[in-house]
Amino acid sequence: MRNILMSRFAALVLGVIAVLSCGVQGTKAQLTLPMRLMIFFDYQRTEITKPAEQIIDAAVNVFKATGASSVRIVGHTDTAPSAEASKRLSQARADIVKSALASKGIPASTMTVVAAGKSETMVPTPDGQREPQNRRVEIIISK
Repeated sequence: MRNILMSRFAALVLGVIAVLSCGVQGTKAQLTLPMRLMIFFDYQRTEITKPAEQIIDAAVNVFKATGASSVRIVGHTDTAPSAEASKRLSQARADIVKSALASKGIPASTMTVVAAGKSETMVPTPDGQREPQNRRVEIIISK
């Protein structure tokens, strides 16, 4: 299972690198929606890192290049915090990503924010365990 997740993660990273390297230049047909991008966070943190800024830029480019009309932003945590703390942290992470996307030109009216907390882990772990891949915000861009 972990190998499948790592393969999916590697494919996602390569997709983001491709989007960043080409500056999303080309026709709308070359980019397929919905497109899912992920931003990862440090333990108990909400700060946007330099790599996260690049993914946010890529998301803005995809949104503009494809004529997308909807962005769903889903915040997640690992299973280390309590359920209540996880909801708050995942909401804060999603809100900060929404603010960053809005500051770069994506209309707030096109974005919805969801706080998933620790309910939708990418890597299944027992409760109370730290897992970097579960500390993320997913940006889903669609028509």
